[in-house]
Amino acid sequence: MRDDTGDLSDDRLATLARAGDAEAWETFFRRHAGRLLAYCHRLCGDPSESRAAFLDAAGDAWYRVRSDPSQRPVTVAFAAATRRCARAPLAPQGSRAPRPRDPASLEARADRLHRALLGLPFPERAALGLCYFDNLPWSEASRCLGPDGADPRTLCARGYAALTLALGPGFLSEGLD
Repeated sequence: MRDDTGDLSDDRLATLARAGDAEAWETFFRRHAGRLLAYCHRLCGDPSESRAAFLDAAGDAWYRVRSDPSQRPVTVAFAAATRRCARAPLAPQGSRAPRPRDPASLEARADRLHRALLGLPFPERAALGLCYFDNLPWSEASRCLGPDGADPRTLCARGYAALTLALGPGFLSEGLD
């Protein structure tokens, strides 16, 4: 891999990829792979399904970045992941690793949050993932959710309200006193 691509912006890497520079795309994707895989896992729940969705999204994003220069490459990648995860079966609740023993531990709280996220309808789960976990702007999240999707602000508000009910009061401060 070349050393001259690491400091380039995502947009510049996408421009180089459109010109046939596969290493530029590899640099872009390595930069965002962790976020995208985590996003797929939040939406699918199952590690193997998450990896499959991530790989499918990578191929779809490569095609779309090369054919449509009008969109930001990060948005294209997250939109591809959202489309793929929307078609994925949701992991059964019993398929996750055993719960940590200490309910106040960070691992236990992360597990509770993940289970509560998987209990949300897909649009709310995707909007929360895009806007809160991955910090995409509302307009970019709207593009990722597609033309038929509801407003991400509305979806996030509904998802946040459902999470608040599912997790209960004091979720973030539990055991930290």
